Amino acid sequence: MKNYRIFLGQWEVGDQPMLEHRKFFPDCSIVRQNDIANEEIGIQSVRTPKYPEFSTIESRTRSFSNWSSTDVQDPAILAQAGFYFLGSADEVRCFYCDGGLRNWLQNDDPWFEHTRWFPKCPFVML
Repeated sequence: MKNYRIFLGQWEVGDQPMLEHRKFFPDCSIVRQNDIANEEIGIQSVRTPKYPEFSTIESRTRSFSNWSSTDVQDPAILAQAGFYFLGSADEVRCFYCDGGLRNWLQNDDPWFEHTRWFPKCPFVML
């Protein structure tokens, strides 16, 4: 097996090295050892919201001011399910996991769809 040197670049303020390592190289032995060690002593990794400015239900609800699909989906329920409106068509995104959905149908349940498409979202798991 060859050893390769792979580098992460374009660091931004607030980036956390181990989280970036895990994101780009989840199968790396260092990442796996760190995860196993943390599990053994009961440490759980914490992810912060991708868009903290939409952390409150009020801020998410305000994002739906130009929502034109009220006959298809209720903006209040979408906001409760963690979504904010992107401003075009019926595209929404989760403030926490950054998962996006669109093409809503009238009988879609926002919580169910959030869970189905983004089951590891910390907001959903709460």
